[in-house]
Amino acid sequence: MTVELHISFKNPDRERLQQPFLFHQTLIDIWLPLAEQLGLPMLERTGVLMIHTEDEARRLLAELRAVQQFIRRTRREIGPDRMWLFRRLTKVIRLLEDALGHWDDVAGVSLLGAQCPAC
Repeated sequence: MTVELHISFKNPDRERLQQPFLFHQTLIDIWLPLAEQLGLPMLERTGVLMIHTEDEARRLLAELRAVQQFIRRTRREIGPDRMWLFRRLTKVIRLLEDALGHWDDVAGVSLLGAQCPAC
């Protein structure tokens, strides 16, 4: 299993955006404990999180940025996958920022679990 960022649009002709984000093991070993440690309730729902309002999307963005800042400040706590996670997180943040810039076109955002074809 992987976790992917999904952004769907109101225009049915526009293809939904899907961005792989986390592998299952990273979710279990690093992401969820970190979300709990930092007190980030939306990120604690990673894998099943669905958002439909701009306010929720902005809260998600703030929580993602909090993790990004934590990773910047700490090195040893996260281990060798830190830079890989940081790069993935940066990409997801940029996509969410772009979606927020065009929120009237967005139907929803989610961080959902998906089957990994290579797993």
